[in-house]
Amino acid sequence: DPFVSISEEYKHPLQAEHKRLLTSFFTKSSADAFLLEMHEFLLLVLKNPKATDTFRPDWG
Repeated sequence: DPFVSISEEYKHPLQAEHKRLLTSFFTKSSADAFLLEMHEFLLLVLKNPKATDTFRPDWG
């Protein structure tokens, strides 16, 4: 798991509707730029033990 230091609260399978929306987004946008930014956010921000206080997993 490359994200072992990230809280389990963030690790939920995508619902079918969310998968469809994400696929649609990637076909219309620059997936490379988004993935680079998301990877940075996951590794630098969410690995903080108090990340769930700032970036609540239930915000959707």
